[in-house]
Amino acid sequence: MLSCRKLTLLGMTLLGVLTFAFAQTIENVKTTFDGERVIITYDLNNSDLTQKFKVVLYSSHNKYGFPLPSLVGDVGENVLPGKGKRVSWEVRKELPPDFDAELSIKVKAAMIIPIIKLEAKPLAKSGYKKGQTVQVEWKGGKPSDKIHIDLYKDGALQQKLTESLGNSPQLYQWMLPKDLKGSGYSFRIANSSDQTNSGNFKVKPKIPLMLKVLPVLMIGGVVVALGGSKSPTDPTLNNDLPGPIKPN
Repeated sequence: MLSCRKLTLLGMTLLGVLTFAFAQTIENVKTTFDGERVIITYDLNNSDLTQKFKVVLYSSHNKYGFPLPSLVGDVGENVLPGKGKRVSWEVRKELPPDFDAELSIKVKAAMIIPIIKLEAKPLAKSGYKKGQTVQVEWKGGKPSDKIHIDLYKDGALQQKLTESLGNSPQLYQWMLPKDLKGSGYSFRIANSSDQTNSGNFKVKPKIPLMLKVLPVLMIGGVVVALGGSKSPTDPTLNNDLPGPIKPN
């Protein structure tokens, strides 16, 4: 028959590089053993009651080599904070019938930070004039992300604009250089694991083409008009005006 001479429990919190302020995430850990199963209860503390945790239990019988299977209750992923969390361990499936030794159990909780996909917001315009400022906006990612923004044209990289921009606020302003022209431009926004595209835009001349051409055409029209006129001294000129009046 299975017997456990002594049960002790170690409450631990695993939160990566988070500060010591999170060291009391797991508190008030207790165990009971009824000869069939071990019941572990604990408090999972966090100020954000919507924050999810992954809770895993380990045992000293295998030197904490791998997480315990055959667990039921507040364990695994998506465990929300709260008091009196409860886990039941079917020890008969793990320990031999003649097990008679001190048993320690570790409870670890890892905060789950969801990966939010990057998504570019549509540009304000489909075309910009040279020298104008374009505002690139996006959403998603983690607050700690470093954002890379590159300029592309027809799918080919043209220029790296920034490689270590913070993810808050989620916008970047860039003045279009005077040497850009044509269509098919876009911005690629990326972090270490995801990327998104702003959509295409075109670069228009700063002065519309018609305004540059029209003055030339007008001058040409004047030249043609002058070229077609006749000089007053032309003998073929038909002058019907009366001559000067002689004094009496």
